[in-house]
Amino acid sequence: MNFFAHQNWETVHIKGTNPILGNKISKKKYIISKETKIEKQIENDTFKLPTSNITLQKTIQQGRLKEKLSQANLAQKLNMKQIDINNFENGKQVPSNQIIAKLEKILKVKLPRIKK
Repeated sequence: MNFFAHQNWETVHIKGTNPILGNKISKKKYIISKETKIEKQIENDTFKLPTSNITLQKTIQQGRLKEKLSQANLAQKLNMKQIDINNFENGKQVPSNQIIAKLEKILKVKLPRIKK
């Protein structure tokens, strides 16, 4: 008993325009995301990493010492790793503006913001 005997297995070729769109050609608009902008900058050798300034590094360190906090204690209050705090103070890593806002509350000092 053949269950597929009633099926039509011939190839169907569809030609013409879309009856919904008619003869209109849809133009796709591509949105450039941050990732593609960064990739283009890397290809053109114009990409620059954000840099930390000395005043931010020193202010974080001085505020931490004024509040008598170790790097580990400050990291615990920020819910981060101690190596991140160390990198902030050494200039190897730049904190985001959100982290800077949290640091300002904990250290009770005004910190310079990073320009976007």
